Amino acid sequence: MNGRQKLGAPEIVPDYPILSVDDLADQIAEVLNFFGAKVIFGLNALAGRTLQSGSAVGPWNSSNAESFICYTVRKNYSIAGWEFGNELCGSGVGANVSADQYASDIAALRNIFHDVYRGIRHKPLIIAPGGFYDANWFQEFVNKSGKSVDVVSHHIYNLGAGVDEHLIERILDPSYLDGVASTFSGLKNILQKSATKAKAWVGEAGGAYNNGHHLVSDAFVYSFWYLDQLGMSTVYDTRTYCRQSLVGGNYGLLNTSTFVPNPDYYSLLKLTDTRDSNNKMTLMHYLCKVLADRSPGLLDFHLDLVSLEAATKFLGARPSHVLYVAVACSSWRSNNSRLACVGEFNFSNVKRIGKLCGNSSDFGIVVGGRGFLSSC
Repeated sequence: MNGRQKLGAPEIVPDYPILSVDDLADQIAEVLNFFGAKVIFGLNALAGRTLQSGSAVGPWNSSNAESFICYTVRKNYSIAGWEFGNELCGSGVGANVSADQYASDIAALRNIFHDVYRGIRHKPLIIAPGGFYDANWFQEFVNKSGKSVDVVSHHIYNLGAGVDEHLIERILDPSYLDGVASTFSGLKNILQKSATKAKAWVGEAGGAYNNGHHLVSDAFVYSFWYLDQLGMSTVYDTRTYCRQSLVGGNYGLLNTSTFVPNPDYYSLLKLTDTRDSNNKMTLMHYLCKVLADRSPGLLDFHLDLVSLEAATKFLGARPSHVLYVAVACSSWRSNNSRLACVGEFNFSNVKRIGKLCGNSSDFGIVVGGRGFLSSC
């Protein structure tokens, strides 16, 4: 075969030339700048290593990454962060790198930053390791990376495989959802006890791995999991939560083929983008304030909200169907419900919330796996 071929793809022919990395970066930057999105690029952390029995050993070859970083600086591209590697921590997925070597490589990346971004005031974040939480690995990595890393990121797919037949049972089981709290609290404790100033992020989370499950991860029921995760992130001082994905798979916020928003899109958008007439309070803050005023001994959720950075807003049309407004959090419960029992809501307050929602025909309030719908 004379032409070059990529595995799983048609043969590459001259009529469809391959874009250079620089050209591809230019096109990506153009699209993201149009939407005003913040850009985080993932760097290949396996370059230069050799694979031995599942472990990638040897130092990282940073030459390619440094060249690309320099290119973005020359082009004056605004990069919010560089994430080093993907799912290589602990036992890894396909391969793993020791925590000691990873910390050494992060130090090398920091040295590149000192040179490339010299004189530039706002420098991108260094984010790592972007993999599944392993307490011993993360402990060693955080201790040895010191001030070289700005964000310690981890991935969560706590619902299991997308093909699992018990997904809905798990989503609606508060005790099951609580199981991942040990991951959030474990990382929080590691960071608090270390000398680092790094913050915790969930760098990727889609609930059920391998693309989720049609009519589950793209349906309303998934908001029970999603908003529970956002609440748990707030409780354990997680600063950013990256949802997998905007478009792609059955767990995308937008339908893959039509780009019509799935329910989780509205769950997030309406909590963060619906505001009062003075534009000072979001619906999420309002709901939490109602609960705090009614039962101050149960929670201080409205104060903890400051630890969760604002989510990127994807603007879209108001839904013509049911508007689902959900509040979920993991730590507080009364009679096995999160935040507070449904019975503790003053229905006049619920009606007031409905007025904030606009002209939608219905709204729902979900309290960590329990919920009800009411006409506005």
